[in-house]
Amino acid sequence: MTKTNRRPGFILPERKPPDADSFPHIKPASLEAWLDDQQRHDDLSAAATSILNAVRSINRTVIDYDVLSRLTPVLIARTQPLLDRIEANLRQLPIPLGQRSQVLAAAYVELASEIGTASMRLVDEGIREQRIAATPAGQHLRHAMLMNGYQCLHFWRLYQPLPAGLWERIHRVLDVAERLRVAGEPAREYAGSHPLAPDSVTGLAARIAVLGSAGVFALRHGEIGSLARWLQPLRLTCLAEPPERIDPGAPLLRLWLDSDREPTLVSGHPTMTDNARFVDLQLVVDAIRAGPEATGQHGTWHPATTGLDQRLLNLWVVPPERRFSREPADGKPIVVVTGLREIHHLVGRDYRHERRKAARHRDDEPSEKSDSDDPANALLHMLSDPDNAETFTLEPTDEPSHGNHGPRYLVDRPPSQAGAAWQDAARGIDPRPPSARERGTEHNPQPISAQLWDVGAGGLCLHLNTPAQKIISGDLIAVRMEREAHVIWQLGMIRWLRHDEGGKIATGIQYLAPICIPADIHLHRPNRPLAPAQPGLFFRKAKRPDTGVLLFAPGNFKEGDRVLFRVFGEKHDVRLATVRPESHTFVRAEFALQADGGK
Repeated sequence: MTKTNRRPGFILPERKPPDADSFPHIKPASLEAWLDDQQRHDDLSAAATSILNAVRSINRTVIDYDVLSRLTPVLIARTQPLLDRIEANLRQLPIPLGQRSQVLAAAYVELASEIGTASMRLVDEGIREQRIAATPAGQHLRHAMLMNGYQCLHFWRLYQPLPAGLWERIHRVLDVAERLRVAGEPAREYAGSHPLAPDSVTGLAARIAVLGSAGVFALRHGEIGSLARWLQPLRLTCLAEPPERIDPGAPLLRLWLDSDREPTLVSGHPTMTDNARFVDLQLVVDAIRAGPEATGQHGTWHPATTGLDQRLLNLWVVPPERRFSREPADGKPIVVVTGLREIHHLVGRDYRHERRKAARHRDDEPSEKSDSDDPANALLHMLSDPDNAETFTLEPTDEPSHGNHGPRYLVDRPPSQAGAAWQDAARGIDPRPPSARERGTEHNPQPISAQLWDVGAGGLCLHLNTPAQKIISGDLIAVRMEREAHVIWQLGMIRWLRHDEGGKIATGIQYLAPICIPADIHLHRPNRPLAPAQPGLFFRKAKRPDTGVLLFAPGNFKEGDRVLFRVFGEKHDVRLATVRPESHTFVRAEFALQADGGK
């Protein structure tokens, strides 16, 4: 038996004597039969909810320790395969989850939490009553840490912040395992299909810390699971002090055992305290730089498979002082649209609407103010005007060229009223009048209302209000800005996103261009008709006005292709000098611009 009387300090639910509402199957054989019967149900969500209620009741009921020590292993053995089945089901679903899937996800994460609580309770009461040996205590602490990791991966996969107290539970399990001298004991537990395989307490804590520091909100869908599997062979551990061999620039993660905060990235020789533990990230960095060939396992996933290697190296190796600082913004409402096709379609309509208004203002003939000039109806007319359904064509146009000055973006409505109109559309109110709705069912991209949270030299942070379409990391986003009575659409890429409560999404944006111009791109085919147009976005390269940039969907064009496109009346016939993937959602091509615009 363990000789320490020091309590672990786990935060556990209050327990009461059994009553009529308590779970009745508190004998191991009866519990085992009941659990097996529940898992025969076809409805996975119903089975998970039923078992969750049972485990929750057990965790809140006073039970003799001898009985508890036999019940808990049954709970663990019978629920682990169920958790793996649910995780495999959720892993295949798109983000954000649908309503029915959200019920299953909630049951999954609560069940993992309650199973972890059962393991911690057995250790807590065993230490208090001096009735548990170090070896079985280590086994239950490993399982409690594994359940904590299950929850972390679940929230990170859904781009959601971790609930309060989860990091504290991780730190306390590690602390107790160290005090019992079982933190480094290897895993002997059931290894299912979950990306986070069983390991020692210190190995699991280190892997969870590395995953949490990998910019989880900037990962592509599914990368967190692949990264977790890839980390398994690495001998990660939590150290009381940094390795002696470490150089001043080597990256470390620091865990604070007495806090509920996530690990912090440090380098060099940080100050050491009894409450700090360190994870040597150099092991992970070396494995990334070695490439997939170093493992000798051809065909296995490696961070380089999806370009994650460079993103992680930039995150861990670039010193923090070289990153851009950010300043808080006023939280004013703005309008955005995401997705290459959606930006091409909606931004093009907005620009055409502004040019038509500018043309009306230039007329010498006096005219009464039209409905489309009314602030409350400006957005409605822009989206519902049948002329706005035209595409950017290569056919000759009577539209005046604006030369090097760009198009005129005159705004004759107060921003607050325009913002209200945009937000009506974002809330799902059909902006088209009944007559326009009867003309057809043309796709009408929905703008998204947002709040500007902070800004920096390299980008900005937005809070999106209940977007209707799917938002993914790496996607394009255009932000509608009003500057001195001019409207521009700034272009950026979503670097990270986080799903918060109330359906809101917090997202970090990296600037790509101060203005994006929709363009229809045609592959040039000599002596043959033009190829079908592909949607794209055009802008000039920063500090290189003689170099043009086109963004389009992957696979549409390749390096060396000759393409034609027209923007605002100017025809361009160019050859793509370079074509490289910028993310999994779009490709960037650069080319030389002719002095006359290529008309």
